[in-house]
Amino acid sequence: MPTGKTIGVTSATALIALLAATIGLPVLTVSGLFDRPELGFGPAGAGLEGVPPVAAEAYQRAAAAAPSFSPPCSIPPSLLAGVGEVESGHGTHGGATASGNGDVRPPIIGIPLPQLGDDTDGGRWDGSSTVDHAVGPMQFIPSTWRAYGADGNDDGAADPHNLYDAALAAAGYLCASGSPMATESDWRRGLWAYNHSEAYADDVLEAARRYEAADTSPTSGSGDVQLVDVEGVGPTNAAWAHQVRSLLAAAAAEGVPLTGSSYRDPAEQIALRRAHCGTSHYAIYEMPSSQCSPPTARPGTSQHEQGLAIDFDACSTRSTACWSWLNANAIRFGLHPLSSEPWHWSIDGN
Repeated sequence: MPTGKTIGVTSATALIALLAATIGLPVLTVSGLFDRPELGFGPAGAGLEGVPPVAAEAYQRAAAAAPSFSPPCSIPPSLLAGVGEVESGHGTHGGATASGNGDVRPPIIGIPLPQLGDDTDGGRWDGSSTVDHAVGPMQFIPSTWRAYGADGNDDGAADPHNLYDAALAAAGYLCASGSPMATESDWRRGLWAYNHSEAYADDVLEAARRYEAADTSPTSGSGDVQLVDVEGVGPTNAAWAHQVRSLLAAAAAEGVPLTGSSYRDPAEQIALRRAHCGTSHYAIYEMPSSQCSPPTARPGTSQHEQGLAIDFDACSTRSTACWSWLNANAIRFGLHPLSSEPWHWSIDGN
């Protein structure tokens, strides 16, 4: 995997630790994904402003594949873009360019790594039969490529010098190390396995946030709430949108498609209080929620008004597949249940 923050800068200690960390990680099932039309991905180069179009599509395709890994995972394209930027400038280091099918030429080869021992690829990927080098736009060590190499453009070959292949392999490695990749803590765990350096993780996350900000284009809800649209639940708080996308992807991969609604503006909350609690000022604004039927939070106190709660469809009782899956898995993604309402899950259980 990567040998440092940039080509030609490496830490022997970090590399040896990285190879040790690679041993025992699960190998994800990642080959042959893009003959499956249900995966889908955005148009070439959509979003990820500032990333070359071929690289942007490679990251998006790899991210779209992650829910079909075994085990399922979710990873934002912006995080892969962050890795690609730090490792090789998206395959442009040293004047390299990527063709339409993702091949990067001239090949990007890192410095010799004699501290890793003898050559392991016979020069197949790094051109050296004496010592290994990190290779390609995502800077894989040959021994790691053998475990995680993937065919991201369905040409029948797994080539570390191809952006589509390298991006898919990087997604597989990050997901194996940081699954379910739903929170920044997960991302850092994945990046730590990718390169044992907090400074490296900081640099990647800084780049990822920059791409995410350009790609997300949040809209304002009431007050200071920043919303993004998440397919399946509509507008929700930008702060936890990736967690929600990760949860929905993981559930769908296990045969439990989930839908629901998240953000509710203050006027909607007041309307619900009128319907559930009564029409007086006291009933709308002061009466305890437990006295309403069904219980309904007072205006200004609902996590729905912050876009930090979801009422899931088909989750009305604890006997539903929806509730069973959420009860077993939602906490991994930072969602907690409201004990009195099987359908209501939020960032804090309220």
